[in-house]
Amino acid sequence: MLTAQELLERNGIRLSDYKPGQHCRTCPRCSAKRSKAHQSLKVLSVKIDADGATWHCNHCGWAGPEKGNGKSNGAGGEFDL
Repeated sequence: MLTAQELLERNGIRLSDYKPGQHCRTCPRCSAKRSKAHQSLKVLSVKIDADGATWHCNHCGWAGPEKGNGKSNGAGGEFDL
């Protein structure tokens, strides 16, 4: 099984720290495609807990991890901060 950090980094999600809890950052899938004024908005919600990591982008809807793609808490990334 992957650690939460390994799972996130394999999906292009890099955080300043990987401690359990709620984190926000720009989305590696859609932020670069947005207007200059909106590229730096932290639209990706990341949750790390004892069961792993999940994420959800409030702009493009990208959520993960996909089933069978490592350790997750089974939430499918569907949560908001």
